[in-house]
Amino acid sequence: MANRFSEWRDRSSLPATFAFLFVVFTAGQLLISGFWSRGNWVPAAIGYGIGGVVYAAMLTGIIAWRRRRSGGADTTAAINRACRTGHAPAEVDAAIWLPELARRVSNLERDRILGPVVFGCFAAVGVVLVVLGESVWVSLGLTIFFVAFGVYYWFARRRILTRTASVLEQVDTRTPVEPHPTY
Repeated sequence: MANRFSEWRDRSSLPATFAFLFVVFTAGQLLISGFWSRGNWVPAAIGYGIGGVVYAAMLTGIIAWRRRRSGGADTTAAINRACRTGHAPAEVDAAIWLPELARRVSNLERDRILGPVVFGCFAAVGVVLVVLGESVWVSLGLTIFFVAFGVYYWFARRRILTRTASVLEQVDTRTPVEPHPTY
């Protein structure tokens, strides 16, 4: 299931991506806010719809930029599949793959450090709220969630970093080294 969704996400058209992001963001905001329990829910729905358009447009723009930088949707999908499996396909364009994989390894190394720090900060806010007595059970639950997610994030990033570095090494060893011309 996860791989089918990942393949769809990597290969979907930009309008389909925009629509998916809009629906998920707007529906999530509407459900979280409990807009139906308010007396006048129409302005809230319109506001969340506008927020959904802005959110979906920004993320779709980022996705389009990353796809273009990575050589198109098919190449991006192939790179993502290789990073998930840890095996590079037989034929790759090293001029596109090597810089993209090196960029991903660098980002994953940074994220492996920064991710737990960010989740730790959220957990610290939860601890402060518990100490202050603000919604103790909710604050405690969020604190536990953020600590657990920070630990999971670190292990997941380590696993994907290992696979991505393996793909980078595979592509790098296949790339023929051009001899320097002698004059």
